[in-house]
Amino acid sequence: MEWLGTAYGGWPVPLHLVEPDWTVYCLGAGMDVSFETELVRRAGCEVHTFDPGDESAAYVHSLDEPRLHFDQVAIWREDGTLSMYQSPVCWPASLSAANLDLGKSTIEVPCRSIDSLMAEKGHDHIDLLRYHVEGSEYEIFDPKKLREWDVQILGMRFFHTAPARRALELIGAIEREGYLPVAREVTGFTFIHKGLPERARKARRKRTLQPPQHRYARQRRRATGETFARGGRSA
Repeated sequence: MEWLGTAYGGWPVPLHLVEPDWTVYCLGAGMDVSFETELVRRAGCEVHTFDPGDESAAYVHSLDEPRLHFDQVAIWREDGTLSMYQSPVCWPASLSAANLDLGKSTIEVPCRSIDSLMAEKGHDHIDLLRYHVEGSEYEIFDPKKLREWDVQILGMRFFHTAPARRALELIGAIEREGYLPVAREVTGFTFIHKGLPERARKARRKRTLQPPQHRYARQRRRATGETFARGGRSA
């Protein structure tokens, strides 16, 4: 496991298992996307991050990182608009539909479901998915979606908007879908699918056996700016 990012915005991941062509969704950008930018830099991934806040949008766009893609939306069960509470104790970028910090003022923001966003972006899977949704994880997270989306690494922070037993129940449901907890930082957990290590070994062997001209074709296309269609996934 490696810690990527700052002490506040970072997250532990098994970086050696992450491939450059992975699709990454990070829910909740706030004012710290150091995990996302470090993942871009260290693994070479294209990362998609989502947050409804104006301040968050301005902050992420100011970084001018072409492989970090930002959508100014809240993640919810369906597309539409969502009433979110502004935090009275954090900077204005902190919004919570679950009213995590017991705020009194609300704003209306656009919201999207993950399925809707995937369809719009042309993604049929998500390799790495991180939830940091300010207490709404109990409302919007469905463990059964993990296999549908073919998630390999899951990051989840559990907030205090529900009793501890709800978090334990959700962790149990994630494990029943075939995921193993491999790291914990306070109430933040990292899970990997139990088949990921073997899958990664097969992918490395396949790359090693490829002729050099095929092995480095993706890197050449990326360097020259060529676009290419993604083929089937490694077993």
